[in-house]
Amino acid sequence: MSAMHAGGNTGRRIPAAAETRVRVVRQRRVPQTPGFSPRRFGGEAMPRIFLSHSSKDNRQAMALKRWLVEQDPGLADEIFLDLDPATGIAAGERWKEALRRANERCEAVICLLSANWEASRECLAEYRTAENLGKLILCARLEPDADGGITGEWQRCDLFGNGPATEIEVALNGESRTIEFLTEGLQRLHRGLRKAGIGAEHFVWPQPDDPDRAPYRGWEPLEEADAAVFFGRDGQIVRGLNALRRMRHEGTEALFVVLGPSGSGKSSFLRAGLLPRLRRDDRQFLVMDIVRPERNV
Repeated sequence: MSAMHAGGNTGRRIPAAAETRVRVVRQRRVPQTPGFSPRRFGGEAMPRIFLSHSSKDNRQAMALKRWLVEQDPGLADEIFLDLDPATGIAAGERWKEALRRANERCEAVICLLSANWEASRECLAEYRTAENLGKLILCARLEPDADGGITGEWQRCDLFGNGPATEIEVALNGESRTIEFLTEGLQRLHRGLRKAGIGAEHFVWPQPDDPDRAPYRGWEPLEEADAAVFFGRDGQIVRGLNALRRMRHEGTEALFVVLGPSGSGKSSFLRAGLLPRLRRDDRQFLVMDIVRPERNV
């Protein structure tokens, strides 16, 4: 395989359970797609998406999660928001440890950028952890003063500016306020999340050009066309993608090896697991076709 790159706050207070209501203004609905399916590590269910935000932007974070869930109901249990009563930090849990664990096990991190976020040591630590682990990072700016800084190399969208807006009413600690986001920015973020989907449910089966393709390949390895029926390796796929992103970011290693005994599924893991997902991440990777020694070189 060849997949090479082409080119605050000192603490967080968990508020009382909050309720949100969404009212859309001049908003075109985005078609729903299958949501992220739950994963489990050691018997513990872990969300796939980590939402990094300053506690001073709690309402904006709540509003963003609510809007995303409105688009894809399957995301309800798949976005880690620390103040969420269902998927956030439980009462009595060590919040720093809970944040670290959620960040390490997720697939993607959304950074809700603002002056508050940039001034928060915890938020910067969350970002550094995600970057060091090779996570996919999506940045959403709340205000023009959030210039990107250390996050500048990552894809970002603006939730402010001129244009059609989406209003989201958020009730927190008994007080209701309306949060307004730029609709175009929300939709860009949503498309980025859909594109980042790791699970098999985010791929098409069968392929339009092969409607009668059999999902069981016998002695043949699964191919990229079989990504939608390649199950049971989500954890290994996430770790592999994390390692490849670290290699790209650090530039100190040049070889990623998939090693295992004959018949263990190496070819299927590469072809139906890693390659289709790397091909989607075309901002960071240019994926070549399979090259075999003495045949294609």
